[in-house]
Amino acid sequence: MKRTILAIAMIMIASISWAQYVVTEVTGRVDQEVTINKWESITRDQRLRSDSVIRTGIGARLTIRNESTSEVHIINGGKVGMIMDILSDTISGTIQISGTVTRVDTSVRARTTGQVSTASARASDAASELELEE
Repeated sequence: MKRTILAIAMIMIASISWAQYVVTEVTGRVDQEVTINKWESITRDQRLRSDSVIRTGIGARLTIRNESTSEVHIINGGKVGMIMDILSDTISGTIQISGTVTRVDTSVRARTTGQVSTASARASDAASELELEE
């Protein structure tokens, strides 16, 4: 019984560390290290393992889907390393969808535009408000 439980645990651990991902979207420069210091571009529908070493250029984005769990992960630009390490470092890199997405509203009304405060000032305005003593 103990051997059976141990064997099942080892299979589960192996399946997690060797998870297969399918590339669903590539934006910008995204490469995979195929041998030491030899990189090849990643393309849509390509399969990657969790231990695949990738790098994403500035402004790039890689979207991958885990074949076993159907979880979708987005890896933004400026990342280098194994997929499993990059995904474990992200705070909210997972999108889980259960069921079917029937409608997505991306109109201006649906966006949260008024939530960010911005401020600007010119140095000449600030200097005119200060009383300087000589």
